[in-house]
Amino acid sequence: MDTILNEGEKTVQRLAGVEKEGARVARLAIKNRITPGLFPYIQGLPLAFVGSTDAKGQLWSSLLIGDIGFIEVPHIHEVRFHIPKIKSDTSDIFFKNSVTNASVGIMFKDPSERIRYRVNGTVIEATEEIIRIKVIEAYGNCPKYIQACNISDIESTSYSDTTSIQDQALGNYEKEWIRNADTFYIATRGLDGRADASHRGGNPGFVEIMPDGTLKIPDYYGNNMFNSLGNIYENPNTGLLFVNFESGETLQITGKGKILFDQTTPGDIEKSGSTGRFWLFSPKQWIYTKNHHKAQWDFIDYSPYNP
Repeated sequence: MDTILNEGEKTVQRLAGVEKEGARVARLAIKNRITPGLFPYIQGLPLAFVGSTDAKGQLWSSLLIGDIGFIEVPHIHEVRFHIPKIKSDTSDIFFKNSVTNASVGIMFKDPSERIRYRVNGTVIEATEEIIRIKVIEAYGNCPKYIQACNISDIESTSYSDTTSIQDQALGNYEKEWIRNADTFYIATRGLDGRADASHRGGNPGFVEIMPDGTLKIPDYYGNNMFNSLGNIYENPNTGLLFVNFESGETLQITGKGKILFDQTTPGDIEKSGSTGRFWLFSPKQWIYTKNHHKAQWDFIDYSPYNP
């Protein structure tokens, strides 16, 4: 199943010196269906992170939160989101994008158990009641760099409760948010058209903001498939999502990514967990939503894998 890996993923694996290992992991991990034994796990989650593409080809990362049951897996080749059961902001850009561009990425994440499972697919129906997604790829991810927390007491957020601001350059409030973040979510898409949703985590401060406003992000050791970086290598359009779990605010940023290899200063080796790999993200536009969702988030601890 070598066709599962696009040319960008293969190139980044080769540059990182893990081409054979990355291909082996992909053959074992990536399937064209959801494992039936995971249906109860996925359907029992109150949240999903999704990646989508707007009409201009820009990538966006979004968070959906709802009652248990808003996610349905009717069979191995389909995922459904039931809109009336979603409690977070349903004016999120994902809902518009899912109508205009069918390719979406999904990351199902249980933050309390540090479990995540990714599904990439195509929207086959999008209405005010339901979004149906045909599964193209499905695979589990390692638990590294996930900060553990519990989510509970989810309440509805109506459209009138939300306040969204769209802007170009990041402001001081947004920059400080990013500097203190220990987690963000990422949406990418290769030239083959397959969108992907993933996660990045580290200790607070792991994302550096350069003097020109560019974000510098370390790439730690992982599964060697390089799904996100491979997509960025082919298609620099990238979407990031930062979530303030205490206040229910979200910051969605779309822009362009660029991969850096062989960053060998002592500081960069330490920051990257010895990989010497980073990637840059240049923000182009952002959306801040004040009351994206209402829920209780209880922090447990940082990942023991964080450098």
